[in-house]
Amino acid sequence: MKGPLVLTAFVVCLLGTTAALDRLVIKGSKFFNSRTGEQFYFKGIAYQPQDEDNSTRDPLADTEACHRDIKVFKDLGLNSIRVYDVNYENNHEECMRALEEAGIYLFLDIPNSTNAINRADPTWDLDLFNHYKNKIDAFAEHSNIAAFLIGNEVTNSISTTPSSAYVKAATRDIKAYIRSLGKEIPVGYADNDDPAVAKNLVPFFVCGDDPLAQIDFYAINTYRWCGKEATFQTSGYSILTEKFRNFSMPVLLSEYGCNIVRPRTFSEVRSIFGPDMQDVFSGGFMYEYSQETNDYGIVKIPGSGDSVTRYIDFDDFRREIRNASPKGVNFEHYNPAKSVQRCPAVSEEWQTSSKALPPTPNEQACQCMFNSLECALSSDYSDSEGKILGDFLGYVCGENPDACAEVSGFTKTGQYGIYSGCSAQQRSSYIINANYLAQNRNRNACKIDGVSAKIKPRSSAAVQRKCENFASTSAMKPHDFTDTKGHVGRNSNSISSKDFGALAKYKNSDNDMDSMSDSQSGTAESIRAMFLLTTIISACLAWYSL
Repeated sequence: MKGPLVLTAFVVCLLGTTAALDRLVIKGSKFFNSRTGEQFYFKGIAYQPQDEDNSTRDPLADTEACHRDIKVFKDLGLNSIRVYDVNYENNHEECMRALEEAGIYLFLDIPNSTNAINRADPTWDLDLFNHYKNKIDAFAEHSNIAAFLIGNEVTNSISTTPSSAYVKAATRDIKAYIRSLGKEIPVGYADNDDPAVAKNLVPFFVCGDDPLAQIDFYAINTYRWCGKEATFQTSGYSILTEKFRNFSMPVLLSEYGCNIVRPRTFSEVRSIFGPDMQDVFSGGFMYEYSQETNDYGIVKIPGSGDSVTRYIDFDDFRREIRNASPKGVNFEHYNPAKSVQRCPAVSEEWQTSSKALPPTPNEQACQCMFNSLECALSSDYSDSEGKILGDFLGYVCGENPDACAEVSGFTKTGQYGIYSGCSAQQRSSYIINANYLAQNRNRNACKIDGVSAKIKPRSSAAVQRKCENFASTSAMKPHDFTDTKGHVGRNSNSISSKDFGALAKYKNSDNDMDSMSDSQSGTAESIRAMFLLTTIISACLAWYSL
């Protein structure tokens, strides 16, 4: 019996680990392969093909195209791709498995074009939190998920600096959620390489006492290096590198590849992966794979068939990236110096206090509040009513700011209402109800032309106090995810017609972590064989989980 069991164990071990890529881990300012200890550099490309009408396509759900393009990725010598937009409801298993077998990691944006923090009217609420968690659920189990991006160029000007508070709150809650799943997947942010903004943005995302609120790595979309005549010094890459030389966490280029001068020769690759930058940057992602309307692609995706058309840029990039051979350090021999970043002060250039962040959206507290309202939006409320409702809410908040305080956020002072993390429908209803009560429950005050609102049975003051106490207590426990099916979170925001016009509903994820357990039984003569079997399988599982 011993022989077959041991053989089976080795086969299980082999089959269970050959497809899985080694997990990437962070130590100090560098990425490492968790098994070999070798420093890891992203030799990647942005991968987001669009349909003929320029609409967004989920590239990881198109299995035929995925297999076709993976062959090209391997020919290029890539070890990673960045994907911006996927639908978590689609099936990505086959493509993720194919990428894994090809040795390619995924660098995935959590927001997408329709579900992201709005830089002009920012909020971090239940709708967004649930959407983000559903995307985490769809990809967290794959060994080749290298990292998540919590935001891409959200704050891109002085006037949009308040949005950073909401991105940092999202970072805190998403990192807590990932940890609740038993995972350690890095979460970072990508900026637009604007020095005027970055001087405050960079320290803001890494400062503070809560490690969950700090990003794990910093990414930069930069197009400084233009043309074959550019150099490390003339392009400004030298300035960028010096800026991050003593940075406390990894930094990489989430986009690069200026196309002002054509054809592109990609001479910057030699600096990114060579002596100029290899000690500071962890590689990067060239923008981009497929030719779209913005004219950055190195291949043309066919309407049908199994091959792509390669542009002249393709061969230049292939030559440079395949020759890239950065010299890193070993995990065990690397002893990073700890550095502390001071949080930026509120100023005309930085309109966000570091003293407090928007609270975690709490589904139970928000539902309690909504159920207690006497005048509220109907469940069949539609997006078409958003503009009407937005104007109405703006008027109410202007006339009676107190009616909106508990569902609003003020980044300069760091003050956020206890219900500021509720969904747009719930926050809107809270304001409508406050206006209804302020008008002595006049039935006409619950009638808004063109908007579906209705009067509900009156709730007691005790119920209101219970909900407020629930919300206040929950806001003090931002990282409690004991129930991973129920979506807990943090949030807040200022009121605007844009915000209340988008009342999308998202399906909550009910996926639990898969758990593994071994059961053993047998007679006296099989005990030794079972011990060997258990030892081998345990070793396999330990290696696999790295």
